[in-house]
Amino acid sequence: MNYRERTLKWWSNLRWFMILIVMCVGSLEILKSKTTYQPLVYLGVFGGLIALNLYFHLHQRQESKFAIIIQIILDVIFATLSVHLTGGPSSYFSWLYLIPVITASLLIPKTGGVTTGMIGTFSLLGLLALYRLGILDAPTTTPDGFGTIFLLSFTGLFCIAGFVVNYLNDLSIDAGHDVTRSEHELSVLTENLDNVLIENKRLEKIVADASKIIWLDRDINTHLCVISLTLKKFKRIAIELENDELATASNDISDSVNKIIVILELMEKFRQESGIKIEE
Repeated sequence: MNYRERTLKWWSNLRWFMILIVMCVGSLEILKSKTTYQPLVYLGVFGGLIALNLYFHLHQRQESKFAIIIQIILDVIFATLSVHLTGGPSSYFSWLYLIPVITASLLIPKTGGVTTGMIGTFSLLGLLALYRLGILDAPTTTPDGFGTIFLLSFTGLFCIAGFVVNYLNDLSIDAGHDVTRSEHELSVLTENLDNVLIENKRLEKIVADASKIIWLDRDINTHLCVISLTLKKFKRIAIELENDELATASNDISDSVNKIIVILELMEKFRQESGIKIEE
């Protein structure tokens, strides 16, 4: 499992934990509620959040930009709906905007978190504008100027959270790329090392085989000395018997011996240059 999969799996689990907290708080509110529709509204919102978590869980490993955008937009919409249904500016669910902010930070590198934080801010601004224009009724009454403080405080929270998570995520992605690149380089070096070890074993075998015959020239030279002494006797006998054929044969053998001596000298030179040191 790579870095991206581990991070998204961690965030998916954390999303479920956050939704569990929302459900617990919502259950307490439902118990206090004296109306019939409010529990249904809470259940509808929680059901939507659960559906969004399931949607995130299903597409988190995909690279579809369209799926990511839909996920973030739906997260922002349900966060705005939750804020409206739980008190508007005085809602204790305003932190739900952190869900799309952190989700965008993990799915969209560089500026995803900050951009989504600004989108969440404009969503809150639009909600406050609807309250001021009388299009929506604010669930609770708030003092004058509270909406501005509410908007500014959460704007800072969303943007800072998006910036920090984006920054840490980008650092982690770069670190993951560095690790992947290092692992690839290590794999290449390991393969090269294996090739070197195989070649070294082959050379060791060649050296071992060469060491067995490296002194063969001296053994041959010993026998050549015997042959040379015998040739001298043959030449003397050929002269004494005045046998031309025997003299010619002796000369041919002498030429062959001289050529063998040249070959032995080359073997001696090779032994000295190879650096192979074997006791005689």
